[in-house]
Amino acid sequence: MRDIAMFIAMFALVPLAFKNSFNAYLLWGWTAMLSPVFYMFGFMQGLRYNLIFAGITLTLWLFGKLDLKGKLSSNSTTVLFLLFVAHVTVSNLIGYGDNPWKWTTYEDFFKVAIFAVLLPLFVTTRLRLHAFVLIICLALGFHGVVEGLKMIASGGGHKVRGLTSTMLSDNNHFAVGMCMLMSLLVYLMTHMQNRLARYAAIGGIGLTVLSVIGTNSRGGFLCLAVLAIWYALTSRRKILASAMVILLGFIALQLAPDSWFQRIDSIGNASEDDSFLGRVIAWKISTAVALANPFFGGGMRAIQAVPVWQEFMYRIDFLSFIWTPPPLPFARAAHSIYFEVLGDLGLVGLALFLAMIANGFLTARKIRIMVANRPDLVWARDLSDALRLGLIAYCVGGAGVSLAYLDLFYMTILLLEVVRQRVAAEIQQANIDARFGTDATLQGRAA
Repeated sequence: MRDIAMFIAMFALVPLAFKNSFNAYLLWGWTAMLSPVFYMFGFMQGLRYNLIFAGITLTLWLFGKLDLKGKLSSNSTTVLFLLFVAHVTVSNLIGYGDNPWKWTTYEDFFKVAIFAVLLPLFVTTRLRLHAFVLIICLALGFHGVVEGLKMIASGGGHKVRGLTSTMLSDNNHFAVGMCMLMSLLVYLMTHMQNRLARYAAIGGIGLTVLSVIGTNSRGGFLCLAVLAIWYALTSRRKILASAMVILLGFIALQLAPDSWFQRIDSIGNASEDDSFLGRVIAWKISTAVALANPFFGGGMRAIQAVPVWQEFMYRIDFLSFIWTPPPLPFARAAHSIYFEVLGDLGLVGLALFLAMIANGFLTARKIRIMVANRPDLVWARDLSDALRLGLIAYCVGGAGVSLAYLDLFYMTILLLEVVRQRVAAEIQQANIDARFGTDATLQGRAA
């Protein structure tokens, strides 16, 4: 019955997608991030919902059926992103052939790249920016709310394991994704006009915090701590932000199980922890792969291929000053966005990846400078601050997980560029209005 209801609901949205190209684009993103197949059984589990709306969106775009059409400008964000996509493609083409992971990973990444590069064409107004952020929160926030409610219902005993049908496929990945989401929920809490919507955003934040605690992820805890401190220090309403952080922290700690405290306490003994030492071995092998292939690396998920792992596990002696036990002949993930890119795409790929991150922070700073003393554009400052906070969560939490190709990261850096362009357009229009207004006044006085 649930499958049939979902089937009807999904196809009821198809006419809505054909009615407006932006609707189709939003539904494409919503179904991709929500991944409804995770909750389905039977015949509905094999239906690719996001492919349906992606096809509608691309069809409307190819036939020029775009309302309020934006454009791809030659800016640093777009150039770096396209260079990175091209570099990933070449790396995969010439990377190690005996790797069953690389082309499935590339297919997922390429879908993300198409969606992200089209973002400036569809998200062309402040209203559309707000709608796009809302869609992200409704899609990813659904998971956070559901898992948070399970934490409450179980008295803190529920273990969040991640979403196997998405990139947030285990507890550590899920924790990072939810930490990135929380900053956007804070933005909605601040700028939603409807009181019930603001309360829903506040509730979403609290339940998402509980879902991160439910992962028992040490990286998730560090990510939460950094986010809380940064938000309290940089918010426009520092007292209110600090009070909110303290209240949420107190409630979360009351609901956290003993196993969570034991897990977090083990952070201080990382050098004796087998899980952490296994990560360090993976980082060493990723480094060895990159030094052997400095320009293009070994291809996506290179070290997860058993032949690659076994070849390079004997070539890490140059890093012997960092002690680890002898590596086992079983391949594992890189467990770090930085080392993942390093091994997959080489030194050049890592440079492009870090350049995209740095450019995102620089874009957020430019927006802050542009909107200084402009109360009418305070929404842009708050949104860029939220996106920057999500970027910080990704940089901190991503240091311990293999999420280099996460869709939300690429959306974040491109959304920052869209906000900058929107602010520049509004400032330019305000200047034009002011100039013509002055000219009209002078003409009136002369007459």
